[in-house]
Amino acid sequence: MTIVSLVKTKARDMNFQGQFINDFLTDNIPLETVVSRTIDSIEFVGRKTPLGGHRRWMNVSNMQCPYYGQINLLIHKTIGSVKKM
Repeated sequence: MTIVSLVKTKARDMNFQGQFINDFLTDNIPLETVVSRTIDSIEFVGRKTPLGGHRRWMNVSNMQCPYYGQINLLIHKTIGSVKKM
């Protein structure tokens, strides 16, 4: 059994998701476009934040520091787009 989970911060694109899942299941995603699931840092708005210890990358725009809190990393063009979340 293969389970594919897609996470997106905005509206879903069902055509893209269908094509991506098909490409994934048929092994048609070029290796040069795949990155390691293990990362040691993230770069956001020009600042590089190391991971490890108490900092873990959990999901799209989400860094968790167990027992210390959680950070959601997002950039919005307008206050209106923030309010829609």
